[in-house]
Amino acid sequence: IEAFHPELITDTLFDDVYLSCEVKRIKEAIENLSQRQKSRIYMYFFQGKTIREIAKLEGVNHSVISKSINFAIKNLKKFLK
Repeated sequence: IEAFHPELITDTLFDDVYLSCEVKRIKEAIENLSQRQKSRIYMYFFQGKTIREIAKLEGVNHSVISKSINFAIKNLKKFLK
């Protein structure tokens, strides 16, 4: 027999609301990036491409991609503070 634990519902609800708010904040932060930075962040973090793979796709030196992604991350951190 399952016992009813209202504290578990509250924790789950709190976690769901908190996560929803955090996802919204991250989306807003990403929207503040340039289109190029958004694209690079997406490829790097969500598609799992390496910096060298992205550089090859864009026809630029890997250091350009590395600097761009690092700058984008700094901007995201500033926005999310």
